[in-house]
Amino acid sequence: MIINLTQNSPEWLEYRKEKFNASETADVMGVGFNKPYRLARIKWQGETPYFNEAMRQGHEYEPRIREQIEREYSLSLEPCVMQSDDDERFSASLDGFDIFTDTFCEIKFSKNEFMHLKEHGTPSEKYQWQVQHQFYVSNAKSCIFAVGFINDDFELEVTHVKLERDDKMIKKLKDAWNKFEAEYKPKGEDDGEWLELSS
Repeated sequence: MIINLTQNSPEWLEYRKEKFNASETADVMGVGFNKPYRLARIKWQGETPYFNEAMRQGHEYEPRIREQIEREYSLSLEPCVMQSDDDERFSASLDGFDIFTDTFCEIKFSKNEFMHLKEHGTPSEKYQWQVQHQFYVSNAKSCIFAVGFINDDFELEVTHVKLERDDKMIKKLKDAWNKFEAEYKPKGEDDGEWLELSS
């Protein structure tokens, strides 16, 4: 189900606080930028999220990378926010979704991830979890995972791969999110017990 929200808007940020978001799944699985206890602090205590230069540049170059994917695959990709029809706690902000072909894209801007994708033909583990979360939320048929970076000639290089849904991974991430919520989410205003779990 598509949610009528603009990504990076104040309303979108508020909406994400109570959702299991695709970009956070690697944290829950123990391979992301944040440990699970820190993700809990970010979601429920207002701690500042991790943000690096590659993420900032990703916002800058994302439209150009998306346009390249559109040309190569004859797609019309529109960024959108989606919520699972099966479990409304699960959400995903897609970098692009083509409603006619039921295809979404996930875009990264990172030289390390670029080299990993070129060498292995698949995303690094943290992004595999993110994409499978997106498959679960969107129920889309396919995903194009694309990575760009600026080379030594100051040109944008892009590599990409088509990915498929993996139901075994999806079951694991759903179980991990349920465990994360049970262990860390405050039960009420006076419930500070969950904070002790981070020590």
